[in-house]
Amino acid sequence: LLFFCPVFPRKLEEAPKLLKFNYGVAVLPHPKKKNKGGEDAYFASDEILGVLDGVGSWNTRGIDPGIYSKALAKKIFTLFTETNEDEKNITEIFSLAVESIPYKGSSTCTLLYINQSSQEFSRLHIGDSGYIVLRKNGTELEIVNSTTDMLHGFNFPYQVGSHGDDPRVAEIASHPAKIGDIVVLASDGLWDNVEKEDIRSAVASIYLDEINSEKLKGIAESLAQFSHRIGKSQTFTSPFQKKAQKIGKKWKGGKLYDTTVIVAQVVGIDSPNNSNKKDLQITSLRIR
Repeated sequence: LLFFCPVFPRKLEEAPKLLKFNYGVAVLPHPKKKNKGGEDAYFASDEILGVLDGVGSWNTRGIDPGIYSKALAKKIFTLFTETNEDEKNITEIFSLAVESIPYKGSSTCTLLYINQSSQEFSRLHIGDSGYIVLRKNGTELEIVNSTTDMLHGFNFPYQVGSHGDDPRVAEIASHPAKIGDIVVLASDGLWDNVEKEDIRSAVASIYLDEINSEKLKGIAESLAQFSHRIGKSQTFTSPFQKKAQKIGKKWKGGKLYDTTVIVAQVVGIDSPNNSNKKDLQITSLRIR
C-alpha cells in the first residue's frame, strides 16, 4: 500500500527589516554668534545622530568653544563610521575622540544610534543637550524615552575637554526602537526654552507614519525659531526660569542660546536575509 501525504508549503519567515533614520536639521545661532555659525556642532546620518554644545564660558578666555565642539563631532563620526558594526563600542569611540582633540575648550555631547542586531536605540549622553523619543500609541503620540541632564550644579553641565570630566562617566543606555518613532535631539537652546510636552504636542499635530526629510527639516526649523522667540522673551515662563527659581535665583523669561535641533523618524528597509546592509553605509553626512 502506498500512502500519499500532502505537502503544505511552509510559510517563509519574514526577515526583519533594518532600521534607519530619515531626518531634518535646523541650526540657529545666537544673534551675536551668527557670523561664526554658533558654537554648537552636530552630525546626522542614516545610522547615528549627534549634537554637541561648546561650553560658552571659554569665550571669557579668548577661546572659541565652537572650534572644540566641531572638531570633536567630526572625530566621533569618523571613528564611528570606520568601525565595523560588531566591534562598535561607543564609550571607547567617544573616549578616543576626546583624547585626540588638540584644541582647548570643552563640550557637552548626546549621541543616538541604531543598533541593528538588537533593533534598539543606543545612546551616549553627557551634559545638558538631549533628546525625546515620541511613539504612536493608538491615536496619541507619547513620549516613551528621554535623557536627563547631567549637571554639577545649576547651569553647570558635565562636559568633556580641557579640565573637563572623564568621558567614561557619560551615560550609556539602550531602549527599543520602532518604525515610526520620532526623535527630537537638540542642544540646551531648545530644552531651556520649550517644554517637552509642548514639543510633543507640536509634532503630534503634523505626525504621519512616514515623514519625508523636507518636512522633518521644517519641524526642526519651527522648533528652533520658537525657542529663540521664547529666549528673547522676558515674560514667558520658560523651563530655564523654573529651574532658576527652584534654587532661589531671580530670572524671568527665556534664555537665548545657540540652538541646534535634529528631528528624525525611524523607517524600515526591506532586508531579505539581511543582505541590504550596504544601504546603511551610504550616509548623508552633515557636520557643522
